[in-house]
Formats: sequence, C-alpha cells, structure tokens
Amino acid sequence: MEVIITTGLFSMLILALFAVMRFGIRSWKNIESKNAVQTQLRKVQLFLLEDLKRASYDQICVPGMPGGWASGNGKALIGKEVSGSAVWFLTAVYTEEATNEEVFARDEEGRPVWKRNILYYAKRPTDEWHQHKYGFLCGSPEGRKDTYCPHKWLIRKEIDVPTLLSEATVQSTYLTAPGGHELLDPSLMGSEPGLMKVQTLADSIVDFEVTLRSPEVVVSLRAFRLLEARGLMQLGTSPLENDSFTVHYQARVIPNN
Repeated sequence: MEVIITTGLFSMLILALFAVMRFGIRSWKNIESKNAVQTQLRKVQLFLLEDLKRASYDQICVPGMPGGWASGNGKALIGKEVSGSAVWFLTAVYTEEATNEEVFARDEEGRPVWKRNILYYAKRPTDEWHQHKYGFLCGSPEGRKDTYCPHKWLIRKEIDVPTLLSEATVQSTYLTAPGGHELLDPSLMGSEPGLMKVQTLADSIVDFEVTLRSPEVVVSLRAFRLLEARGLMQLGTSPLENDSFTVHYQARVIPNN
C-alpha cells in the first residue's frame, strides 16, 4: 500500500513538473516570437521610414505605376493611388569619405542632388535555400497574391544610379530572390549593375505593400510569429494575412523633399 501511494504521489509530481515545464517553454516561445517580430518592425521603422522621409514624392515608384505618373510631374492624377509590393526612390544622402558621416547633398539653390536609388522589396528565398533553412517548401496560390509563405525576406538595396530606375529595369535586374545570408555574393544575388549595398531587414514576412496616396506614402507590412506558430499549424498551405499569428503594421510618411 505504501509503495502504491508513493508511486502515485511521485507520478502526480512528475505530471505537475511536466505541465509547468511545458507552460514555461510555450511562454518562452511566445515571448521570443513576439520579440523577433518587434525587432524586425523596428528595423523597418529605422530604415524604410527614415529613407522615405528624406525622399521626394515625385521621385518614388512602385510596380504598375500609370504612365501619367512619370517621375517629376507631381503625380497629380486627382483621386488616384497606386500600390505595389516593391518601392524604389532616389536619395540625396551619401557618406562623406573624409569624415565617414552621412551628408544630404544640395545644390546652391538648396535643391536635392540625387545620388542613388534605394529599393525595398519582399521576396521568397530560392527553393534551394528555402528547403535548406526551413526544411520544406511553402505552397504557392495560383492567380493571386502569395500570402501562403511566411518566410519572405524584406530586402533593402542601394544602387549607384543617379536617375530613377524604370520599372522594367527593376523587375528584370534587381528583384532577385535571396539564396543565403551572404547577399552580396554575386553567385547568390546575380549580376546587378551598380549594386552597392544589400541588407535583410526581416525574414518572416507574409506581405509587403506600399501605396502612393498623394502626398502620403503608406507602408503596410504583415510579419509572422514563426517561433510561436511552429508545431501548432502546418505552414505554407493556406493564406496567412488574417491569421492570429500574423502582426499587421502600417505607417504613413510624407516625404520632405
């Protein structure tokens, strides 16, 4: 009888410890997952929003922009707006070699002197890298926007071209899929003329969209809490834009130049 009672109490203790440990691991995953998403969103604020503030609304493009919105004409189509899953624009910011400090270039009349293009876009990694990093391939919906894959990377590129790139050039040359963390390796990113710098700001993106709505630029980003969702759902098989693990971030910026 004493052995049975002792064994029963010991079993109950083990079950209680297991429940506490399981709860602790789940809480840790939740906290880590939320922190990871918040860190990525802070990087988006630090880079994308600051870059846009120092740009000019007339020198910003997204894919599918109407012909009447060519850069430099004020994008004055009343009541019109355009959205795209990439955005690129000219910047007058450059690094002074003598002091290694960032400088905003202006001419004698105070107008910006554009130095290079900055490009932001979200892209799924190559299938090979996706399989290597995540262990499987996400499905891809037919005929509509891909919100199945939560593993898209938000990429920032600086391109040493002082005039606004055309959509055809951006689409054919610079919207390359990442093939690893060494993004500057030509074998991974391909041959991209004038490419000066590449950064990964996030790697758990469901959706990225930029809307030009004069005089504002609206940034919409959906990031996914990967660590928290892992083991609780099958990823890559259904749309995630409205999933409970998806964090929706939106910001509005008015370019100052």
